[in-house]
Amino acid sequence: MRDPFEPTWRRGLLAFAVAAAAFLLPQEAPLVFYPLNHPSDVTYLEITCQASAAGETRISWDTGRGFNDLQMIRIPIAPSSQPYTYTFPLWDAPLQGMMLEPLNRPGSLIVTNLRIHTRRGREIKRFTADDFDATHEIARIAPIANGWEFVSTPDAHRPYSLCGFFPPIIPDGMNARNFLRCLLSWGYLSLMLWILLLAVLFIVRRPEAGDRRPEIGDGRPQSEGEDAEQTSAAEGRPSRLPPLASGPRPDAFGWKGFARDAAFLAFIALLFAAVGNRGLIKDSVRYSRFPVQPVKPGLRLEFDLAVDPARGARLFWDTGHGFNPAESLQRNYDRHPLYQTLRFDLPDFGQRKQHLQALRFAPLEAAGTVRIFGLRVVDQGRRTRLRLPPDCLRAGRDIASIEVQDSQALIRTAPAAREPTLAFTPEAVKAVDRAIAEAGSDLPAR
Repeated sequence: MRDPFEPTWRRGLLAFAVAAAAFLLPQEAPLVFYPLNHPSDVTYLEITCQASAAGETRISWDTGRGFNDLQMIRIPIAPSSQPYTYTFPLWDAPLQGMMLEPLNRPGSLIVTNLRIHTRRGREIKRFTADDFDATHEIARIAPIANGWEFVSTPDAHRPYSLCGFFPPIIPDGMNARNFLRCLLSWGYLSLMLWILLLAVLFIVRRPEAGDRRPEIGDGRPQSEGEDAEQTSAAEGRPSRLPPLASGPRPDAFGWKGFARDAAFLAFIALLFAAVGNRGLIKDSVRYSRFPVQPVKPGLRLEFDLAVDPARGARLFWDTGHGFNPAESLQRNYDRHPLYQTLRFDLPDFGQRKQHLQALRFAPLEAAGTVRIFGLRVVDQGRRTRLRLPPDCLRAGRDIASIEVQDSQALIRTAPAAREPTLAFTPEAVKAVDRAIAEAGSDLPAR
């Protein structure tokens, strides 16, 4: 009887062919896991929201295969009078778009904070109301005092709003982490399969009392029959001993035979562990081949704020010639005193022959109040390059008070103010100038 565990070329090729055929089968849920040794650049989604009705909020991601239920975040939610913050790890993959389902039934969802950041807290992208389209069964996306609200239609069954990323967001170090995931998952599964195969080998190869044949000089007394058998074998006459091919190999229980069989089983385990991880391996290869799209040059300064009255704002920058109308930009507000985002293009200094000396912001044309929720520098892909704290602003002309609390700044002007101004601190100006320099010297942004 031939040994079923004897390694041969035919058995090795057969195992390889079976594993290759199984590897080509689709796998919807690959073995993906996040707890790596250095996960500092793994991206997270942070959302602060509250709902008007009990239901489920869903957030789906497009990583190159469209939106699907496997790459979806589900948040069971209940009606509340205050918002709650939820944080979720994201796929280490190129993020090309997001679909937000406010509720899986008629109602509304208030969002006061929505951003993607790393584990270290570095903000990659902050979403605003104008990032979203009222795509399906969404009655309106309306601003509120400190955020915005998704309101679905009365007969909504699955309302959703789409947000595209141009260019896609590619996490830093994505390929290295995915390679490490493949290596670890493949190694763990291979080891587990190998141990199981070795256990079967030990059971099949367990030596029985009659498996070992007597040998000359082994110290046991030999009977007359045994002497006759050995004598006949020496004289060339047929022996009554069964042929060796009918039992285990002569080295079946030796170290060399065990090492050979164990190596063959390890090869089998590696093949079929790759089958078990085929989804992870295929996705990692697909992500690594994703083309990195360059971002157009230029940065913007964004203000998340609410103003009353909403009439107009102007940003001034000084490159060594003082503040003047030629180095300034005018922007108009949406005509409401609620949350909105104001954007100013920052100067592009090209070969860095100039530097920012100072920045000044005139949020109002007359007396009023301003509440600033966020302040950041973004690139043309709307990704955050620099976050500035609200306390980087100092009172200028006709500013009565600045109160900073809970990462927000409440600014009140003097009663008879005319174009009141706020000045940026020197540290903030240097940070913005450094961001402009880094953006000008960047390779295609990631």
